[in-house]
Amino acid sequence: MLPEPLTHHLTDEELLLDFYAEGTAADRARVRAHLEQCQECRALDRDLRAVLTAVDTAPSTEPPSGFERDMWSRIEPLL
Repeated sequence: MLPEPLTHHLTDEELLLDFYAEGTAADRARVRAHLEQCQECRALDRDLRAVLTAVDTAPSTEPPSGFERDMWSRIEPLL
């Protein structure tokens, strides 16, 4: 079976679903096939994967003591 011709570039949503291995197997196969053919989408996918990997592996930090109280005191007058 020949790959379907490129008619559009992949969306961020399609790349995100592929990164997290979500969506149907057919959708993931279509994304993979498109990436094999499209240098522009491959570059976007590579950059997106680098950012998502950094975010997923970054340690989470706790806010400083009193953060919630300080934030509410700043925004309450604006509400």
